[in-house]
Amino acid sequence: MHKKLVNTLLISIVLITLSTNFSVSPKGFEGFTYGSNLLFQGEPTFRLNITPPNVLTVAQGSMGVFTVTVIPFYGFREPVHLEASGLPSGTTWSFSVNDEAPMFTSKLAINVEDNVPVGTYEFKIEASGGGKKDVRKVYLTVLPFLPGSITPITTPTSPSVTPDFTLHVYPLSKAVYQGEKASFDVYMTPKGGFSGEVSLSVSGLPADATASFHRISSRKSKMEITAGQTTGTFKLRVKGQSNGVIRYVYISLEIKEKPVETPTITATTPQPKPPMPFNFSLYISPKQALLKPGETTAFTIVATHLSGEPRELSFEVTGLPPDFTYSFSPEKITPTGTVTLTVTAGSTTGSFALNVKAMGGGVIKTVWALIKVSGETKRKCVIATATYGSELSEEVQFLRSFRDNYVMSSYAGKNFMEAFNSFYYSFSPYIAEAIERNMFLKQIARACIYPLILTLKVTSSLSGLFVHMNGEVATLALGVSASVLLGIIYLTPPETLILLVLKKKKSVKRKHVKTLVLIVSLAFVGLIAGISVKSQLTVKIFSSLLVLTLIFVPASLVSLEITELILKGEGKSELERPNFSFK
Repeated sequence: MHKKLVNTLLISIVLITLSTNFSVSPKGFEGFTYGSNLLFQGEPTFRLNITPPNVLTVAQGSMGVFTVTVIPFYGFREPVHLEASGLPSGTTWSFSVNDEAPMFTSKLAINVEDNVPVGTYEFKIEASGGGKKDVRKVYLTVLPFLPGSITPITTPTSPSVTPDFTLHVYPLSKAVYQGEKASFDVYMTPKGGFSGEVSLSVSGLPADATASFHRISSRKSKMEITAGQTTGTFKLRVKGQSNGVIRYVYISLEIKEKPVETPTITATTPQPKPPMPFNFSLYISPKQALLKPGETTAFTIVATHLSGEPRELSFEVTGLPPDFTYSFSPEKITPTGTVTLTVTAGSTTGSFALNVKAMGGGVIKTVWALIKVSGETKRKCVIATATYGSELSEEVQFLRSFRDNYVMSSYAGKNFMEAFNSFYYSFSPYIAEAIERNMFLKQIARACIYPLILTLKVTSSLSGLFVHMNGEVATLALGVSASVLLGIIYLTPPETLILLVLKKKKSVKRKHVKTLVLIVSLAFVGLIAGISVKSQLTVKIFSSLLVLTLIFVPASLVSLEITELILKGEGKSELERPNFSFK
């Protein structure tokens, strides 16, 4: 039976594994000896993984979130306590999950009050437990208040389907004279099945001004503010509340002194007031981006209409090296509106001032942000990028994350990827170019890549089974699982079809089984030996051999079994049942 052959193959791998004894430290393999048991030794510990990795940008009066993941190593199972220290006065913080045994993920929510000075602050995120400690330095960049920014009150938790809503106000700023009325439209957009009543209020008005709300529909209300005699520019906070959910939107109101009417002696024809000239404000977020060569980041540019008849704006970018690329989406807007600027770093490293110029109606406004590029170039997933149209697509980001967080996290994985990249990038650019030009090829490529993404998601979901293992062992276990699944998914259907068409007799004899076991064993032992002596060439050769063997062998065995069952069921089997008698 082919099942017996598969069992024989697996037992052989286990026996070879059990014949080797390793001594492993957190930095990698420090020694290699032979013994009677497989023993990976390392002091239990943990480490922190923080997203975003360095800088969190938050506007005054808003909140930002760091994602903190505690990852155990070598069987660490003690509770870990999380703390934040060094944040500026006027900020408060909280962790959504704390004092748990890893692995676990916690959201660090940082609330920035209106009075926190603009600037960049260094602070620490510290984890301690079981006599171990890990401290990471990160930065909080506080930006000026942006009219229209939405500030949630509740601390973010894991994604849920709790009913929610968003709040928007138009326009975001307005100017009136003393005693006049200013009207704003307030829009409520439900999410997650929200259907409750939203009560509205506004704060920040001068004492002699009044506000009232008039409901137009279930999703729209009219807010009218009657100005008093107090003049100045006021930052107002519009509040929407329903069933414990609170959302804020900040707007700006300017109350100007009413011009004194000069009495005239003779009647004259009233002259119309000259129209106010067109004007707008410009804002960019974030103010700083840290990239590796080849990486992509996105900036949000907000153009707010201030006065005059709205005019269409176009945008330009200066200050980037020649090998950088960028694009606007959309390319033109009429304020008030938002544009997304996508920038892809080239191979040039250093710090660059990104200048964004907006032009329209004879008015030009400029904002800038800082881009820092350092480190080695990361390889692109060229075929997947061409298939899904952007490096920012969910599928491409998942493939890059699996490569960087799982495969590249070990010595064996890094060397295997170097060997794989030499092969992959020898032909992939040509295939990617053909896919970009042909929509039909794009659909075929998506159908072909989908099983790969599904397999890697299944494999990555199993990573929790190996979380207490040494990094090299966990990577090897994931690699074996992924190779076998990919071989069965991609190779079993065509091999089965070929066997059904040819209907040739096949037999798997003892010498064939021995050959298969010998190849897998040789690849496994060679890989372990290469890792132990830190021989990159050895690791590249035997890791590639092991992956190829695990892809082809199980797929071929499954194809033989399926073909025999199909022909036998039709009553005309010409395929000889595999012989496992070892005679």
